[in-house]
Amino acid sequence: MIDARGRAALTVGDLQLIDLRDAWLDAEEQAGAALCAWYSAARHEGQDAYAAYVAALDREEAAASLLASRLAILDGAQV
Repeated sequence: MIDARGRAALTVGDLQLIDLRDAWLDAEEQAGAALCAWYSAARHEGQDAYAAYVAALDREEAAASLLASRLAILDGAQV
């Protein structure tokens, strides 16, 4: 969409897509940090660190799935 000044204007759908992308990027970063924490955890902390990593990975997967679903909807709307 173009605004009155000829600039690209963000729509509500664009903002939602940006929010979903940002949520996925944040979740991906958190999963990476959790993986590093698990690798560097002391032996007695390994089980908890692994559980935290799996939870972060689940959140990243959920965020990626939401983003992919939104992109699929947009692809369908543009056909």
